[in-house]
Amino acid sequence: MSETSITTNDSNNDTTNSDKILNKVERTEEKLGIRVFLGKGDKWTGKLKNRYSDFLVNEIDENNTVVRLKDLEYYDRSNEFNGDESVDKETELKELVGEDQQKEFLIFYNGTNKSDEKAIFLFKSDADKEKRTKLHKLMKQRFFLATETVDCAVKVLSGRNKNTKRLLDDRYPSDKPKYVEFSLYKENRDSMDALNVLSKYLQQSSKLFSIAGTKDKRGITVQKVTVYKVTPKRLSEVNKKLANIQPVMRIDDFKFTNRQLSLGNLNGNRFTVAIRDIQDANDQLITQSVEDFKQTGFMNYFGTQRFGTGEIGTHEIGKAVLKGDFEKVASLLLDPRENEREGATKARKYYKETGDINKTISMLPHQLTGEKMFLIGLKNTKNFEGAFDNIPRTLRMLYPHAYQSYLWNHMSSLRIETFGRQLVVGDIVAVSEEPVASTTTTTTATASTTNNSEEKDKEPEQQEIEEDASEVVKKNIKIAFVTQEDLDSNRYSISQLVMPLIGDNIQLPKNIIGEKYLEALHNDGLSIERLEKISNKVYGLKGVYRKVIEQANDVTYRIINHDDPNYDLTQSDMDILKNKPEPVSLENGKFKSLVVSFNLHPGTYATMAYREILKNSSDFQNQISINKNANQKNYGNKRKLDEISNSSTTTDNNDNNNNNSNNDEQPQTKKLDIKEQ
Repeated sequence: MSETSITTNDSNNDTTNSDKILNKVERTEEKLGIRVFLGKGDKWTGKLKNRYSDFLVNEIDENNTVVRLKDLEYYDRSNEFNGDESVDKETELKELVGEDQQKEFLIFYNGTNKSDEKAIFLFKSDADKEKRTKLHKLMKQRFFLATETVDCAVKVLSGRNKNTKRLLDDRYPSDKPKYVEFSLYKENRDSMDALNVLSKYLQQSSKLFSIAGTKDKRGITVQKVTVYKVTPKRLSEVNKKLANIQPVMRIDDFKFTNRQLSLGNLNGNRFTVAIRDIQDANDQLITQSVEDFKQTGFMNYFGTQRFGTGEIGTHEIGKAVLKGDFEKVASLLLDPRENEREGATKARKYYKETGDINKTISMLPHQLTGEKMFLIGLKNTKNFEGAFDNIPRTLRMLYPHAYQSYLWNHMSSLRIETFGRQLVVGDIVAVSEEPVASTTTTTTATASTTNNSEEKDKEPEQQEIEEDASEVVKKNIKIAFVTQEDLDSNRYSISQLVMPLIGDNIQLPKNIIGEKYLEALHNDGLSIERLEKISNKVYGLKGVYRKVIEQANDVTYRIINHDDPNYDLTQSDMDILKNKPEPVSLENGKFKSLVVSFNLHPGTYATMAYREILKNSSDFQNQISINKNANQKNYGNKRKLDEISNSSTTTDNNDNNNNNSNNDEQPQTKKLDIKEQ
């Protein structure tokens, strides 16, 4: 076996048999602890996220304002924002070199320049030194490209000018705050991919951008973004280019601000969800279901997407991490799995047979980031814990957090199943909730204070965004244990009931549920003492409390009957700005659908909200069954299940899906196939 061949020796797996498939963990809602419905109505079915336009998410900022796309125009904002850029760079180039050379250069700039780091562009020779100087300056200061002179011709090199940061500092108005805030509208893209697109067009590092929470790929979403030292004028220029790409993106509502956004700087999200092709329900049952939902609320579970979409749940890997069993971690990450794509299966089997790390890394599909980084770490450290530490921090955090969520789901279900919706002695309640002091960067608006030192004016650090970043909730919760005296005086309500996410500095309920926590940990080979002793800050767990029952706010809904199965049931912000008519309900439409809108707090899963409305499981296998039955009934089984299959591989972070294909050629964020949460 080669020098780099280190294979796992899990007692449950025959490491010499590459055909051995790692047993998958059944990840139905029930297996993940999602068992309780609060309402008593009948269950019914409908298609969820059948099209990406069936799922709209608008962020709610800290001022409690719903973030909206407000404008589709691309007018010249130079006088409004920054007077030193009154002529756009492409027009300035045309004036210097003529239209033909301008067009040739722009082809290079938007194409070869970005794909070939050794590519060059040579303008025609020009004996006019003053004109060449202006061209050098334009290339360096506005296109951010390095140049040199060759035989009276300006030669342009691929890649960023090394002095880009200094040039940007020189161009940025010294009397303005160092951040610009704007609204980002995106369709069928995840948040990081959208920021990468902006980074590409601006030729700036993606670390200059910050967000309050990630929004799902499969949907139409609007959220706030801050960027460091990029003028609204430059952002407005980028917006012109965004008008021509697919999937759709727009940015607008630019303003200077003193504060950089950080994860958790939001009050929630407003969701609009279309549930299509409803079966087994008339208007009366649908209406009653939504009205009950408005009154009862829903169980604040972590949704199934929290535990990945692969055959091995992220919580299983997390349990092994917390136990310190990194050989088991290696087995769960690397062993062959059922129902995986051919390329991944071949790579896993090859590693099982040979232990050849280098070849396996080259064989693994690009989206298996965690596996690749683990193998690179294994090659360098020759031990499994060191290999795990080589996985990017945000991915490492995902696994123990998933186990934490898994245990919370089970214990919360047990609590309601045992005692119902009334408080009992020993329950934990939230007495008060206070926002955690923000750690975001702030700057002042005057030149005298912003330019004091390099330390105060350095670029922001890369924002670390976990796979489920929208789950970040910045609150300090003060708790109390319910006493008999509290019950007699009705001091607290069931809406204040919280359950602990196990970790350091938490207390368990002082009743049988607390005992069940300890029993569950023991059965998994863990204990509170073990969790408190974990010294690794990355996968050590911080104990927090989470409300058991959540309430949706500002709930509105509408039943729509329609004949076209792909009828547009929702209106996005862009639809409204384009004056697209609202959906119309037909009296005798062939299909019945529900469109419901509601506000949820940060960290709350929309899938768990509409699960309560339907009284039906939201897990993937159940949705496949619902879609298959509906297709057979209504379309003779002719419609494909591509949409539901595609949606299963996307992240549903607070849960942030149209049949439009993703045919853009913009940079895509690499995703972990272990899989995304």
